[in-house]
Amino acid sequence: MGGFTAVLEESELGSGAMRAVDVEGVYVLVGRSKDGQVCAIANTCTYRGGPLNEGERDGNVVTCP
Repeated sequence: MGGFTAVLEESELGSGAMRAVDVEGVYVLVGRSKDGQVCAIANTCTYRGGPLNEGERDGNVVTCP
């Protein structure tokens, strides 16, 4: 895997939203900050292994469910 992979339309990710997407078999959490920046991280909590898309978001911090 390398380079850029489109995973959803820009309109599908509103301000403050988070979405889990499958990128070539890897689940990724894609988020948009309130100021419009898009970021992506692994969707699995490194501590408890839970799906981060089911957790809570506070600013730029996602807490495992």
